[in-house]
Amino acid sequence: MNLLENRFFKYFTETGVKTLAERSTEVTCPDQTILFEEGQPSDGIYMVLEGDLQLSKRSGGDRQVMIAMVHPGDYFGELGVLDGSARSARATAKGTVRVAKIPGEVLLKVLYEEPARVTLQLFARILEYLRATNDRFVNEVVRKEKFHFVGEMASNIIHDFKNPISAIQLSAELISTKYDDPATQRKCSIIVQQSQRMVMMVQELLDFARGNPVLRTEIQTVENFFEEFEKLNRDLFAQSKVTVTIQSCKARIEMDKGRMLRVMQNLATNAVEALRPAGGEIKLFANENGDWVDLYFQDNGPGIPESIRDNFFQPFVTHGKASGTGLGMAIVKTTIDAHKGQICFQTVTGKGTTFIIRLPKYKKPKIAPVAA
Repeated sequence: MNLLENRFFKYFTETGVKTLAERSTEVTCPDQTILFEEGQPSDGIYMVLEGDLQLSKRSGGDRQVMIAMVHPGDYFGELGVLDGSARSARATAKGTVRVAKIPGEVLLKVLYEEPARVTLQLFARILEYLRATNDRFVNEVVRKEKFHFVGEMASNIIHDFKNPISAIQLSAELISTKYDDPATQRKCSIIVQQSQRMVMMVQELLDFARGNPVLRTEIQTVENFFEEFEKLNRDLFAQSKVTVTIQSCKARIEMDKGRMLRVMQNLATNAVEALRPAGGEIKLFANENGDWVDLYFQDNGPGIPESIRDNFFQPFVTHGKASGTGLGMAIVKTTIDAHKGQICFQTVTGKGTTFIIRLPKYKKPKIAPVAA
């Protein structure tokens, strides 16, 4: 982008533009370059010509909260120059960035010589920007505080859960040793598995709040993974009048089976709730796609509401659930990301939703030949 194409110059007369352009200097910044820190003197205004810059503020110690992204054609830093205050945020390059800088004293001198309307237009833009930035910052701080609360809550729940859950698991295991009929064995197995699932669900909530999910991976075939998922949810589907169709494949995936089962169970719970009370149909199928395996979870429900489609995987987004926390799908996304995979959905109002989970296919490591 050419310097004079930056929207900052639209406020000024031809004479003002010429002076500002002549006194500007350009610099190219590598990725993660910090142009200035919060609290430093405001010595000039910056115009972005190429690349993106992130503006962030300190929140809670050394944590940085993003308040805005500045893109090519936009500018920033004018407020500190105009009121003589220090920088109110940190500016960091996201990728290679080319910027132009106009010294603060040059900008002030030009403004004194320009018509009053130039200053008024510039201040109007500043006020609009401040309102938007303030809203973003407040929302982000509130979001961080929610995460902190969720983390504390999950930590307390795990502490209180362990003893009663251990007692439930031990009781189920004792029953299974006394009664060896298939029905009892299956029920005891489900009790143990679902008890473990409860503990791990809370652990995932804690990991999500802390931002550090730890995977315990193993090699699984899609076929076995789908079979175990169906077995764990057979009673849920039957009670909810939901028919399940599974079409698997023998591809192998390196996964944390427990976490991935909870991903699928989260999708299943949402689908079953959407299909109530009449019931419906869920289809599970998988395809190999080069170095990837695509898992499909499809239902014929009412579809995802338009109001939440754009931010469906964001924390605290929920719709139509009296007891919904809005964290389920955010945790799903975090789990898929931790597996270096991708998740998306296709939805049509009144016809249903399909989730596509793409995970890396497991490849057996090649063993180098041993030299003779």
